[in-house]
Amino acid sequence: MGSGKMASFSFNTLQQQQQQQQQQQQQQQQTRTAAAAAETAAAATAAETGEATRTAAAATAAETGEAARTAAAATAATAATAAETGEATSTAAATAATAAATGEATRTATAAAATAAAAETGDATRTAAATCYSSNMMQLQQDSPNQQQQQQQQQLQQQQQQQQQQQQEQQQQQQEQQQQQQQQQHQQQLQQQHQQQQQQQQQQQQQQQQQQQQQQQQQQQQQQQHN
Repeated sequence: MGSGKMASFSFNTLQQQQQQQQQQQQQQQQTRTAAAAAETAAAATAAETGEATRTAAAATAAETGEAARTAAAATAATAATAAETGEATSTAAATAATAAATGEATRTATAAAATAAAAETGDATRTAAATCYSSNMMQLQQDSPNQQQQQQQQQLQQQQQQQQQQQQEQQQQQQEQQQQQQQQQHQQQLQQQHQQQQQQQQQQQQQQQQQQQQQQQQQQQQQQQHN
């Protein structure tokens, strides 16, 4: 009964821990991972404790049985010796042997009951610890998709930012190209103006030459007339 109460108390305590853990679902992932690792270690420790309890109980039962069998053998030897002495002594020896066998059966039953109780306690402890561990693992699995969604959202945001940067760079390149085109057009206009100026200069030179020729002709005519 004492071990059952302890198991129930341990199970209730673990249930309370589960409720507290469910209320703290918004805590950081590292904290939950550490808690899961600690609970896993506790479950392993509980399992080892239950195994050690059963092993110790079995060893105790074996030692008790061996002592009882040794005592029964000694009593039987004494009874055999007493049989040679007389019928009354052999009757007493038979009674002692019966008592030894009864004690052996009682001790064996007690040891078996103790072993079963220890096994049930260990099983209950391991079951409760495993339930708590499973709950934590389920919580971790529930948190994992949330983290994946957050990571995907972050990746999408990064991609959008990269696209915006690329668009801005393209716009800058287009603006630079437009500026270059404008500069080229301006240079072409300057060249055209320069060509026009050269043409005008050539025309002026031609006009001057014509005027000079006319003047020379006039001079020649005047000289001829004078002569």
